[in-house]
Amino acid sequence: MSSWFVGLPVAAGDWFARLSPPPNGTRLLSAADLHLTVAFLGNVGERRARVAFQALAPAAIGRFEILLGAIVPMGNPRRPSALSALIDPTDSEGRSIAERLAPARDVILDAAGLPPETRAMKPHVTLARVRRTAVMQDRQRALAWASGRDLASVRIGLDRIALYTGSRDRSARAYDIAESRALGPRVHVS
Repeated sequence: MSSWFVGLPVAAGDWFARLSPPPNGTRLLSAADLHLTVAFLGNVGERRARVAFQALAPAAIGRFEILLGAIVPMGNPRRPSALSALIDPTDSEGRSIAERLAPARDVILDAAGLPPETRAMKPHVTLARVRRTAVMQDRQRALAWASGRDLASVRIGLDRIALYTGSRDRSARAYDIAESRALGPRVHVS
């Protein structure tokens, strides 16, 4: 059974193409896999995942832009599994993202019959995965690679929300979009 999640597709522009290759033991995601996760559903099955996605009112979220910030390790602090760009918290829209997406996450999880999420949202865009088999030296090189990238001036518009599942063709990408919908009109935050 495949895992499911709901996320906002992120367009990989020149900023992504300009990233230097990460060191051994780490791989960049496919440009088509970049997203900002809204709600992780896990192995709920296709029917429940689609019901959860349909329960969402994307017009209520509205289109917005994000400004990327530092690339940081995610997952177990001793053995990070991902390198992700945080959303710049000094940007007015960046500060409001968690507030805007948390209610959508709650609706999705409830419609899927899952318990509410108790952790605060930490909006981010995963850029690279550290292999589980990576040795400590490879992990240290991956962290050095991440800290040497500067995405501070990268602004990305988010205008769609999508239901994702594991890809049928893992050689090309990690995820497939099962369904997507446009977000509502742009909402400006001051």
